[in-house]
Amino acid sequence: MTEPTERAYKPDHVYRAAILDRVNRLTRPITTREKYDTEDGTRTHVTRHPSLLGQLASAVTGTTGPSTAGGKGFESKPAARLDALDALTRIEQEARWWVAALYGPRRATAAANLQWLAGHATTMPTHDLADLDHDTRSWVAAATTISGIDQPAWRPYIPCPNCDEKGTLRIRTDPVYATCVACGEGWDRSTVGAIADHLDIVTQSHEIPTVPASHEMLTGGSGRGLVASDEYDLPGAA
Repeated sequence: MTEPTERAYKPDHVYRAAILDRVNRLTRPITTREKYDTEDGTRTHVTRHPSLLGQLASAVTGTTGPSTAGGKGFESKPAARLDALDALTRIEQEARWWVAALYGPRRATAAANLQWLAGHATTMPTHDLADLDHDTRSWVAAATTISGIDQPAWRPYIPCPNCDEKGTLRIRTDPVYATCVACGEGWDRSTVGAIADHLDIVTQSHEIPTVPASHEMLTGGSGRGLVASDEYDLPGAA
């Protein structure tokens, strides 16, 4: 019998910095800067976007996001809205649960709960920081992948490497993020290599199909979204 390996932790300050950065991106407006050349020299185009939570909320109502008409492999607007609703609901519920688990005060919005968590991270033990680091990564991955300022996410019709549900992966390459709308697992640039390896293993150099329309009709284009009655286990609990 193989002895269980001890969990490897990063320094607390690394977790806290990552958590704060992700919470800021989830709850605060995002500014992007793009340099371009003109006859008068190099200029910078500055664009201000809503927070990631704001982008998800807009994706749910269909008030923002790209048109998908005629786009090969692009997801339909109803399916995209269901993905966004599932992601937004999961983030709201999990953030609310985290605050309750840490005996924090009940707050009215997901943004307020997330900001409380970021502030409380300064006093959290390492194992809780590691779990919150994982969850905030999955929240940012889901929000970034599904909301999509520029174009819809790629939806390969293959099993998720974490839960084995087929057709639930959403992948974006710029920036690099991936998420599963069934189990909520998320990957960013530091961990997305696992998805690349998984694609190689599953496809074995064959063409990867996107989610077929029949699957969208059966599932609403989404995985098993969370609902208000869902209960959660403690972070890191067996």
